[in-house]
Amino acid sequence: FMLQLERIVQFTDASHMAVMFDSRTASESRKKTLPKYKSNRHCPDELVHQFQKSQEALSALGYHWNQSDHYEADDLIATYARRQPKERAVCIVSTDKDLLQLVDDQVTLLSPAGRYATMGKNEVMEKWGVRPDQMGYLIALMGDSADVIPGVPRIGQKRGAALLQRYEDLEGIMK
Repeated sequence: FMLQLERIVQFTDASHMAVMFDSRTASESRKKTLPKYKSNRHCPDELVHQFQKSQEALSALGYHWNQSDHYEADDLIATYARRQPKERAVCIVSTDKDLLQLVDDQVTLLSPAGRYATMGKNEVMEKWGVRPDQMGYLIALMGDSADVIPGVPRIGQKRGAALLQRYEDLEGIMK
């Protein structure tokens, strides 16, 4: 964790940084709507202890971190990103495609997987075939095996993107 943090700090040259953590109970409200939500994920106790050590290290280094029993880290990231002054650029570091819906003129997403790749609005459109604000619709259509979201049968990324390009959103598709 600390090596990754150091690489991120060097790569981004950020003036401010906050790290968000999930808690064991953060997904409970979503599970009420979709009982199988994230049912394929189990956090070993050893990893929970590492989170605590990471949080202690972040505090010692003067970095802000947050965790909520009621909201997922994604929700906290979205809130932090949207509450920043418009003149402040925001770079979200994550491999989670759900967060691509936050990308706009102010917000970019940096994927630390493999080589660092920054995604702005154009890169989201190029890779996924939809605007960032349509990513939530695309994920709803095609599903997300990582979160056990079923999606619509026989609709993958390409077909979902084509539908959204033509009809704009889920309501337009349903008409």
